Amino acid sequence: VDNLEDVGKLEEAIGLSATFLVFLSRGYFQSLNCRRELYAAVQMSKPSISIWEADEAKGGASLEHLKQECEADHHVQVLVITPRRFEHIGQ
Repeated sequence: VDNLEDVGKLEEAIGLSATFLVFLSRGYFQSLNCRRELYAAVQMSKPSISIWEADEAKGGASLEHLKQECEADHHVQVLVITPRRFEHIGQ
């Protein structure tokens, strides 16, 4: 929804998307609009790609912090993230 002009149409924009891309960083679960996007994507069973920023100097957070943020602030019981690193991309 990077071209969204009206935040009131957030769920509609998710519906028009082929894939949901979530960038997990510190405060993600504290953002109402991020949660709206996430909940809409889950409700619509959208394929999703999660990107996790772990470097705190770049706004990231540990997986444990993200899990605590999600559970404590938003009453979500389980957040499952399985990190996979790609050491080399390309030829």
